[in-house]
Amino acid sequence: MKQVLPLGRWLSLPGMHNFQNALAATCTALLLETTPSQIEAGLTRFEGLPHRLQFVAENSRTQILQRLEGHDTRGALLAVDAFRSPVVLLAGGYDKGLDLIELARGLVAGAWKSVALLGQTAEKLKTLMKEADPEGRVPTKVHVTMEAAFQWAAAQSAPGDVVLLSPGCASYDWFPNYEARGEEFTCLAREWK
Repeated sequence: MKQVLPLGRWLSLPGMHNFQNALAATCTALLLETTPSQIEAGLTRFEGLPHRLQFVAENSRTQILQRLEGHDTRGALLAVDAFRSPVVLLAGGYDKGLDLIELARGLVAGAWKSVALLGQTAEKLKTLMKEADPEGRVPTKVHVTMEAAFQWAAAQSAPGDVVLLSPGCASYDWFPNYEARGEEFTCLAREWK
């Protein structure tokens, strides 16, 4: 029996990866004879896990989200694919010796509106981004605190934009763990809204 369900309307989480997860969960639920109304209820209420492309605040003009569970450069770049709106990104952090060239090139080539650079990797990322983008098409600024980075990123945003903390680097230079970094970002976002 063919079943057509409006998963895209039911799911509030952004990103193709979240849609694919919802599709897999829906197929499993249907095999277990879950009704479409039960599936709709589950998907519309589902908020996702903390620090995984998590919505943290919104004001009349900007959505503010964080994606922190991965400390990898590819994950930071994939996060932008979840949005159709321009993204103001906060990136950088503890230098674990990762190759940051891919991240810097992606920050230049991606759909970023501007990038606030954080932590030990900030200057290195800025240099690598200049090499990849000598014209400076993507505005960047190095910051020495999360608060300064957030305030700058918020000021760069316009109605309909997304401010996203997806650092691509670990948090150990400024914070004991990624949860503490996420909590500070969330507090700043909620105060700003």
